[in-house]
Amino acid sequence: MMLRQKLSITLWGNTSMDDFKTITVVAIGDSLTAGYTTPSRYNAHIHNLPYTNYLDNIIITAQSRWEQTDVDVVIINLGRNGDSTKGMLDRLTTEAARHNPNYVIVWGGINGLFSKPPEETLESLIKLYDRVEEIGAKPIACTLTSASNQSKAIDTITYVNELILDYCTERGIPVADLFKATSYENHVLRVEYGSDGLHLTARGYQKVAETLFKEVFEDILREYI
Repeated sequence: MMLRQKLSITLWGNTSMDDFKTITVVAIGDSLTAGYTTPSRYNAHIHNLPYTNYLDNIIITAQSRWEQTDVDVVIINLGRNGDSTKGMLDRLTTEAARHNPNYVIVWGGINGLFSKPPEETLESLIKLYDRVEEIGAKPIACTLTSASNQSKAIDTITYVNELILDYCTERGIPVADLFKATSYENHVLRVEYGSDGLHLTARGYQKVAETLFKEVFEDILREYI
């Protein structure tokens, strides 16, 4: 599934097209990036509710508040249900590169996480970060969101997230800690954010967007003020 959102900003005052900057962001991932959700008491129907929709609105609101009229952000959602890190790696070259992105949000690794050592999941993510740079973009990493009352799964997710945070900190890759933002202190996925144990509700995907903006995109956009 590919969703393309264009944040349209009206040119005010003396802003000219020569001064206008377009930032292209590709969001690549699996069903969580696609926004898959299942019925719950917080969401009665099955829908795709991609976090990129919410991120659009948050960015538009912030730019309006800052009167930032010379920057346009285009977000392209390349989430695919059931995708693996290998599939994402292939699609970075075949699908993402054609959009000439400035940034690529990498949120993946949950599919196949429990069939291989956590270190292999990190290695797969490192290949994704490297491939993003090879296509001329900057990677934005995300930690994995947690699970609902699945202790062994949560332990594995927690450990992989520690590896992601350590690696990205050492390498200087911006990272949004979605795990911390959506979990209780005991690392279980918060009930209002979980729809089926792993996928999120509308409120969960909105929280993902809020976290990405607060921890990554706010700083990126403020560079242009």
